[in-house]
Amino acid sequence: MPAETLMEGAAAVLRWCVQQVVWFVVEIVLTGSGYLVLRLLRSRRCDDPQACLLVGVALWVAMGFGLGWWLRRSTG
Repeated sequence: MPAETLMEGAAAVLRWCVQQVVWFVVEIVLTGSGYLVLRLLRSRRCDDPQACLLVGVALWVAMGFGLGWWLRRSTG
């Protein structure tokens, strides 16, 4: 019985850690970078978090493809 309780507690802690990592990636990295891009392109503040997220995802995908292209070209 105590082993089951410990396993459930460990699973809850692991689930919380994964949620925090996902929140950090989505909210800070993707939405934050999208907000910065939209802020540079527009004169007013962007209030739509979905637009910021979409632009952030597009930015990171474009940077990934650009990095892959650059590595392929540079290594021959």
